[in-house]
Amino acid sequence: MKLSILFFPNTQKAVAKTGKVPMYVRVTLNRKKAEMRLNIELEKNTTRYFCI
Repeated sequence: MKLSILFFPNTQKAVAKTGKVPMYVRVTLNRKKAEMRLNIELEKNTTRYFCI
């Protein structure tokens, strides 16, 4: 049983008005995946700190 949690910014779904990028979380357990949007938005220039 392996659990994996990944936090990442989704640059493809950036908000057009503000230019902010939403954060997502992906949980994988026994090859089953669940993904959801978090209530966190980052500035476009801070997404470079995430390596995916």
